[in-house]
Amino acid sequence: MESLRYVERGSVLVSKGAGVDGGSFSGEGTGANAKFNAMWLPGNKYGFLTKIVPDGAGNTLYSAWFYAPEVGAWKFIATFKRPLTTSYVSSPGSF
Repeated sequence: MESLRYVERGSVLVSKGAGVDGGSFSGEGTGANAKFNAMWLPGNKYGFLTKIVPDGAGNTLYSAWFYAPEVGAWKFIATFKRPLTTSYVSSPGSF
């Protein structure tokens, strides 16, 4: 696992899985990203799992996993810390 520097009021990469690249967006608000290469196979159904929970210290942790049926296991992607927030998921969405 890898820790990166704290960006005031921005999301911070707390840890990431093997083969995952990530960090903060360059000059783009308070977001962060994590990515890895997956070999998508036609006809397979892939899964994503996100856990959002306050850490008890005034922050919210966002963790994500990816499931590929051909691998048969969940792959940990990353955990990010969003400082100065303490909330569970309230209105999920994606883009």
